Amino acid sequence: MPGLKQVVLIKSTVGVMVDRDGAIDLSDEATHTEVGGIVHDAWLSRNEWGAGGDLDKPFDQLPLDEQVNDISQVEAAQQVLQQSDKFYA
Repeated sequence: MPGLKQVVLIKSTVGVMVDRDGAIDLSDEATHTEVGGIVHDAWLSRNEWGAGGDLDKPFDQLPLDEQVNDISQVEAAQQVLQQSDKFYA
């Protein structure tokens, strides 16, 4: 079961998806970077210990493994919304 921080992160990520009517094409580099940045900024806002550290930089300047962590949240939100569409269809 996800912890509170993960639930908050997923909630903010789902918010991005709702704002875009679920249309997030992660294969588009500009969208990937923009959405990754939104998720990363939300993470930074909840993790004050990250301020001024190695992770306190724009998404596209993060190491690849950290970018993957942020984008995985978007992918999880996409899966949740796809499942809910099937459930409510």
